[in-house]
Amino acid sequence: MLLRPASRPAALPAVLLATLLLIVTACGGDEPKEGPLGKKSESPSASPTEPAATAPPVPRATDNEAGRKAFATWFVKALAYANATNDPKPITAVAANADKVTCSTCRAFATFLEDRERKGITLQPSTFDIQKMFNTGQIENNVIVFDAIVSHPASADVKEDGTVVKKYPPSDNYLIEVGIRFRDGAYEVAGWKTTEGKKS
Repeated sequence: MLLRPASRPAALPAVLLATLLLIVTACGGDEPKEGPLGKKSESPSASPTEPAATAPPVPRATDNEAGRKAFATWFVKALAYANATNDPKPITAVAANADKVTCSTCRAFATFLEDRERKGITLQPSTFDIQKMFNTGQIENNVIVFDAIVSHPASADVKEDGTVVKKYPPSDNYLIEVGIRFRDGAYEVAGWKTTEGKKS
């Protein structure tokens, strides 16, 4: 499952429509079989990622394996935060947009969250338990792909008045695959995709 950086605008939005929005929530007429971002609270976790009232701080960038893993872990937290708050800024602030690598997924995700904000819908709960995080060894245009195997609980799209718009069942072994790149002393997100039912 190679995650290719978006060198053309059409590359990652197709992935977004096919896979990413299945995890985020339903978009348009497509309804996902499984729930959006979240965690299964009863599952053991090496790294809980409860979204906070404030955005998770970006870790100090070190160009080594520990730094790469820390940034990939941060991305999972930022994704959960974005879905809980409809705030894409932590992710869009680190979106790749140079040297033939553009995070089209980041732009499409921001548009998606803007639409949800207009409708007054958030995802509750929007949390992850990271079961495993690892470097896949895939590299293209200096983009390194990390896989996070996560679990998430039953969740729902909820309006501001508490009305439940759509419910999602819990899921184990959810894969979040993110491409990251170290550039100019900082990490950036090249794109991501998700897949239900992947196992390490």
